[in-house]
Amino acid sequence: VVAYFKLDTLESVYDMSRDTSGIGLSETPLLVPAAGLAGGIAVCGAADPVIAGICLLLVVAGVVFAVWRVWPRMAFAFVGMGLGMALWMVTLSADVATGKIETFRGWLSAVYDYGSSQRVVAEVGRDVRIGVTVYDFPYLLEIGDSVEVRGLLLSPVTGVTVPDESDGAAFARIHRLSAVCVADEGDVCLTASASGIRGWLNRMRGYMLDAVRHSGLSQGAASFMAAVLLGEGDVDPDVRENFSRAGLSHVLALSGTHVSTIVFLLAILLLPVEMAGNRKVRMGVTLAALWTYAMLTGMSPSVVRAVMMASFLIVGKLSGRHSNSLNSLFGAAVLILLFQPSALFMPGFQLSFVAVAGILLFVPPVMSRFRETRMGRNRVACLVAGAILLPLAAVAATAPLSSWHFHYFPVWLLVANLPVTLLLPLFMAGGAVMLLGGMCGLRSAALAGGLDFIYGVMERVAEWTAGLPGNIDASLFYFPGWILLPIYVGMFMVWRGLCKGLKVYVLNGMALMAVSVCMAVAVSPDCPSEEWYVWRSNRGVAIVCRDGRDVRLLTDAAPKYYPEIALQAESRLRDYLGRRGARLEGVGDSVSGMSVVTAGHGVWIADDCRIAVVKSEDDMAYMAANLRDAGFVVVSRGFKGEIMEVVASFPHSRVVLSPSLPPLRRIRYARELDDEGVDYLLNLPPEASRYSPSTK
Repeated sequence: VVAYFKLDTLESVYDMSRDTSGIGLSETPLLVPAAGLAGGIAVCGAADPVIAGICLLLVVAGVVFAVWRVWPRMAFAFVGMGLGMALWMVTLSADVATGKIETFRGWLSAVYDYGSSQRVVAEVGRDVRIGVTVYDFPYLLEIGDSVEVRGLLLSPVTGVTVPDESDGAAFARIHRLSAVCVADEGDVCLTASASGIRGWLNRMRGYMLDAVRHSGLSQGAASFMAAVLLGEGDVDPDVRENFSRAGLSHVLALSGTHVSTIVFLLAILLLPVEMAGNRKVRMGVTLAALWTYAMLTGMSPSVVRAVMMASFLIVGKLSGRHSNSLNSLFGAAVLILLFQPSALFMPGFQLSFVAVAGILLFVPPVMSRFRETRMGRNRVACLVAGAILLPLAAVAATAPLSSWHFHYFPVWLLVANLPVTLLLPLFMAGGAVMLLGGMCGLRSAALAGGLDFIYGVMERVAEWTAGLPGNIDASLFYFPGWILLPIYVGMFMVWRGLCKGLKVYVLNGMALMAVSVCMAVAVSPDCPSEEWYVWRSNRGVAIVCRDGRDVRLLTDAAPKYYPEIALQAESRLRDYLGRRGARLEGVGDSVSGMSVVTAGHGVWIADDCRIAVVKSEDDMAYMAANLRDAGFVVVSRGFKGEIMEVVASFPHSRVVLSPSLPPLRRIRYARELDDEGVDYLLNLPPEASRYSPSTK
């Protein structure tokens, strides 16, 4: 998510161009401890515990040496690194026994809704956090709710069957999980709803959602309104896809974009207060409004990060002393990492920090050069130029990091962002008025019509931009992480050249970035042209089939779960798809037009591996004839016959009890097979894949 922070007044764009000097360590004293803190957290979070312990000893030695040599900056760097390592070790989650069924109670500290499933983090005890995936639960769980769960505890880092598949380590590191488990509706009990301030905020958010839904807006506009104001709402998948392809994903996910929009609206609304000479009052009201918004959105991590950064900048100005915005940014980063060290590994934190730094570093020197031109002497022209430079600097700064994280960069991003950036404040301001009126029982058909029109324009802009030629689709862009280093070194050289007026720095920096981008585009991992792998899913057996750039997911799960499976696959297989320049074309129980796998009439055939998917007793004879002498027979949903008849019909095949079977029927079949001494599997094994998972 590309998030950028607009400055708090229109005047700031004009004023910041007056600062033409470079940023040195004397102007940003918090840079050194912030870098040390981040380095310490990174070492402990990414390295082996033994290596982290050795690094901690080296840090202590470095502090002693720096103090002895009277090198204060180095001492601060080592102290920050040691503090970061200590914070990470102190907040480590406790170990719990895995591999057995347990019943536990806890309150929810994080909730992710995926439609038919919810992924939550339960705080069970001191330093014990368990990630729970809940299927088909009738209620939408919320942060602060207390639950009782019964399930099989597993390691938070799982084995993978597909190359480059996510193994859950990143999610476990961010949320500091001790274990994970999967639970169905009957295994989860909501023991108590959130109480206190959290419960009141949840109820207020519910009232606001009801006001949005009954405001007279069209269904699409209402869902969009709930998403951009409250971070909730079931946005149409096609609309979400168009916004993603157009580079507007940040609009649908609460982030710095929405916080900056609120700051911008408050700056306009409170302009008379500032004109009356009460600038501190305006900043205080803005600060209070931002934290109120953060609480109403459920203290979303991305919103809290953006609000904390904005608060640091505002408090710096409220102090009445000369403040450096970049130093305030480093201070905000230090404050966030002190309370949440794992935020360093969140893409949202990284992109937010880089976006704001890009604005604060690049806009002043560029505006300074612009003011030296004839057009730059015009105050209005400076404001317009600054308004264009703000998103441009944020996009340029975050583009490499965003492309590396998500294997995706829409080339027409600016074309879509410029009109949407202008329309989003109008839409949010009108939505806020409608929201307050709706909670008071007031309705305005004219306002609803206007908001529907604005939403329609933004939707058409996203749809048109997503279809422009040359737009790189998601999962079609990959480059190794080390290329980020020369790209950002080149950006630093360009910035240094702009600050000091050295053209050679600017030219060399641009050349280094151009070479790095060419290397990123040229890098192509060595992968086979076609392949297929068993993929683990809790909804049924599944196979990932790739033929060139086309990837399809074969599964015996019920069709109603296809959207959920597609979302899981796009998330867990992001690196797999990115490395191969491939895209997920669809989910189903059959494929056509692929040479790697043929699937139809319940039989999946690939190379020398054959899999029969039995959904009823009628087709067993046909499947047995096509299975040759060996293979796998998957007992799938819909089969209600005798399990021993399946064993008799496929005497040379291994029986697989699919996760798509109803739980009670699956347990009954397993007991019958155990009683008869028949070997069986609960999912397709990795050896069913055409290529070994170790082959890339």
